[in-house]
Amino acid sequence: MKIRKLKRSKITKHKGSSPSPRIRVLLDRASSCIASGRLGLAEDICREIVKLSPRTSEAYNILGLIYQERGMIKEAIAVLHKAVDLDASNANAFFNLGTILGQQGQYDQAAVALQKGLAIAPGTPKARNNLGLALARMGKLDDAISSLEKATELDGHYGDAWFNLGDAYYCRGKLQKAAEAFQRCIRLVPDFVEAHYNLSIVQHDQKLLPDAIRSLQRTIELAPEHTAARHMLAALSGETPDSAPPEFVTHLFDQYSHGFEDDLTGRLEYRIPNRLRELLYLHLAPGTRFPRAVDLGCGTGLSGQAFSDIVDYLAGIDISNNMLEQASRKDIYNDLIRGDICEQLPQLADLYNLIIATDVMVYIGNLEPLFSAVSRKALPGAYFVFSVESLQGQDFTLQATGRYAHASAYISKLAVASGFTVLAQEQTGIRKEGETWIPGEIYILQKKTT
Repeated sequence: MKIRKLKRSKITKHKGSSPSPRIRVLLDRASSCIASGRLGLAEDICREIVKLSPRTSEAYNILGLIYQERGMIKEAIAVLHKAVDLDASNANAFFNLGTILGQQGQYDQAAVALQKGLAIAPGTPKARNNLGLALARMGKLDDAISSLEKATELDGHYGDAWFNLGDAYYCRGKLQKAAEAFQRCIRLVPDFVEAHYNLSIVQHDQKLLPDAIRSLQRTIELAPEHTAARHMLAALSGETPDSAPPEFVTHLFDQYSHGFEDDLTGRLEYRIPNRLRELLYLHLAPGTRFPRAVDLGCGTGLSGQAFSDIVDYLAGIDISNNMLEQASRKDIYNDLIRGDICEQLPQLADLYNLIIATDVMVYIGNLEPLFSAVSRKALPGAYFVFSVESLQGQDFTLQATGRYAHASAYISKLAVASGFTVLAQEQTGIRKEGETWIPGEIYILQKKTT
């Protein structure tokens, strides 16, 4: 589920210091100018204040908001740091600093600033909400939930806080609480599109399929262009489009990135990258290394991690910015590229000795474009290793989970047409759904040398 951007704190008069009456009048005028969109005049007034009273923290706080509005993020951060350095009791400056840092992805620093502000003004629901978002992005879901719960306690009509609390509950696996939070949000903001969509995902996971369909239909009524909702509605209606829309995959993994790896390897018992590595090893000479490898749909880097010690250069492609942030922290990739794999792979200048695609084809039905792109980027003798979910009969189908399954005969047909030999095919459990293993296969293909 999508975690929304941190919201900017509104200007409120700072009461931690006592400026002179003249300075107070000027601060009020600057605030009024910002409220009416007259940023240039507001900046002029703040600069006049700084000349008259250089240690007026609130003038720098207001300048920070002006710079942020203009997209001058570095300047905004600098003057907000100046504001809190001048007056460590200026809660609003801490809140504004934390908000901007969070919007820049500097979640640890954002959390520190917001916590300092809340130590001064603990009853500020928007700051509690923003802190919850920063903590969630840091993977501290329990702390995030505590902060978001406090935000809703402080303001029970704060729709965004209920929405974000639902996200955090969902990522923590607390489905009923997530559903209740989204329903509360919808009662407060009936046309909140993403709340309806996220509620449908929770209902889907709860096996409440008629309810999920109704929530998806409502999402589409409010936002006819919502491709992720259309994809899930198609899945629940038995339709099979060629692939999941990019927006669906982006939405899924952007919201899931902070808890993805722990959930995948823990609750879902996902071990496919290591199994592929073991199966590939059976077909390699001792000491084999790969000069160039690319990890398609690299996610947080689980597959790259499994193969990193036998490759000299490793690139990764993923559609989710948040996943790429997680992958970059592993420090195993030489290059990380954001985008759709079928669009980005053909644009790469290099050819590869090893191409990896784990848990990728479940989001693509028609695999012909992918196999064609891989074939063009594979050196003679290169290996293509991947996993699919199992299917009997037709080439591929979209399952009620929103994931695709593929038939082994279809994979074999594509391999031959793309110039690959199937070296190995092994049936295995892909991951768990509840207590049941999802059946699948892992493949080792090799590009023909002639």
